[in-house]
This record gives sequence, C-alpha cells and structure tokens, in this order.
Amino acid sequence: MNIFIKELLISILIILLFYLIIKRNNVIIIKPGKDQMDNVSYYADDINDIIFIHVGKTGGSTMKSVFNFKEIHHQVATFNKNKKYIISIRHPIKRLISAYNMSKSLIIHNDLGVSNKQALTRFKKNGYYYTEEYDRIFKKFKSLNDLCEKIFTSDDAYNLVTSTAPSQHLGKNMSWYLNTGEFIKKYHKNIIYVTKQETLNDDINNIAKIIGMDINYNSEKDKRVNKNKDEYLSPLAIKNLIKLYTDTEYKTLQILYEYGFIDKEYLDYCYTYNSSSNI
Repeated sequence: MNIFIKELLISILIILLFYLIIKRNNVIIIKPGKDQMDNVSYYADDINDIIFIHVGKTGGSTMKSVFNFKEIHHQVATFNKNKKYIISIRHPIKRLISAYNMSKSLIIHNDLGVSNKQALTRFKKNGYYYTEEYDRIFKKFKSLNDLCEKIFTSDDAYNLVTSTAPSQHLGKNMSWYLNTGEFIKKYHKNIIYVTKQETLNDDINNIAKIIGMDINYNSEKDKRVNKNKDEYLSPLAIKNLIKLYTDTEYKTLQILYEYGFIDKEYLDYCYTYNSSSNI
C-alpha cells in the first residue's frame, strides 16, 4: 500500500470519527440563510434540548400543541448555553391586531373562541379579565382604528398598545421577548429555527424533520375564528404603528434578516398592511 492510499484512508477515518462525535453530542452548527432548512445541520435526538420562545399571537399555541416544547411565554427570553431555541414571529401589525381582538373578545363581548382560563378566573373573582386598569382603558376606544390613530396624541392609547399586563399580548411583541434583537445577535448560533405565522404549515413540517417526527401537518383544521374581528386601519393608524415599531419590531426584523432567519421578501412584507387582507 503506497503512502498516498494510507494518507487517504487516515483522512477518511478522521472525518468519520468527527461525524460520530458530532452526532453523539448533538452539536448544532447553524449557517443561517434564505431557506432555513438548507442550512440546518443539526437533528435533535431529545426535544428537551429545545426551548420554544412563544411570542403571543404568532401561531405558538399550535406549535406547542404539536411538539409540546418547553416554552418561554409571557416573559422576556433568557439564555441557557446548553439549550437550542425556536422562535415564533409574525407581521408586527397583524400580530397587534390579533392581540387586540383577543382582548376585545373578552372585555367587550365576554366571549372567546378558545378558553383563556386565567383571564376567565380573574373575571369571576375580581370583575376584570386582565387588570382593572387595562380593562378600563381598553373600553375607552371605540375601535382598533380609533386606538391606533391616537397612539401619539393619547397617553392611554400609547400605554395600551405597549402594555405588558398579565395574559394579554398587545405590548408583548417580538422585540419585547427578544430584547429588540439583542438575543438574536448574541445567541444566533443556538437558534435552530424561526417560525412565521404566515408559513406555519411548512415550518411545523420542517421542525418535525429536525426533531425526527414523522408527520404531515396542516394547521387549517385548527384555524380559530373570531366572529367579532376588528381589522380596519386608516392610513394614519398604519403610519402611527410603523413609527411606533421603527426602533423595536422593525429593528428586530432587520436583525433577523441580517442573520438569515428571514428573507428580504418577508422583511418588506412586514412594512405593508391592507385592511382587507387575512388576519
């Protein structure tokens, strides 16, 4: 056996050994790109290694019902170097609208398509769903549009859309959970996937592949219907929301784009809103 063949065999053995070490220790190597699945080189053996950062009104409840990940929800994300992370996001204006309609269903209509047990328990005990102040201020605005048109002329409007009161989601947006993108900057190597509410079916199926689940998921069957949905926004209301979110939500989205977790098409889409579009 000549020297060349010996060196070739040694190289092959070294590569094989390195591969086995990576596989055994669940090492994750992320190279973010336009298509996340093209750049995932880690496939989990234990879903307990994964923490789901569940931003409210982004499809996270559906995600949790499928995978039952440990989650960070209703609290700012914290980092554990021994864990890997999946994050859920959504068009920021549409996420706010969904959060508004969830509060409206309870506070105005005393109804919610899916049970919010904590809010219902508070109402039965104390006479309010979220907090006494939150419920009171919410009732001051006759519509979503009325609220958003007054963001910069009414302290109550500004405080409501940025509220972090218990169980509701108006101010608990992507930037709140992710420290205006700093979590992504510091810990992007531990982020294995970012789901989008708009592509939830594909994202769930992709994550299933990562963790070794054999499913073909279609979330349409779980789609929730809000009969009292309020989604109209005037040009002024849209302008106010984009201004409000420039240094928070849109900064976070820009960082997600820079690290390859979303593409330019999705980033641009998040700056648009049409009241006739599907919420």
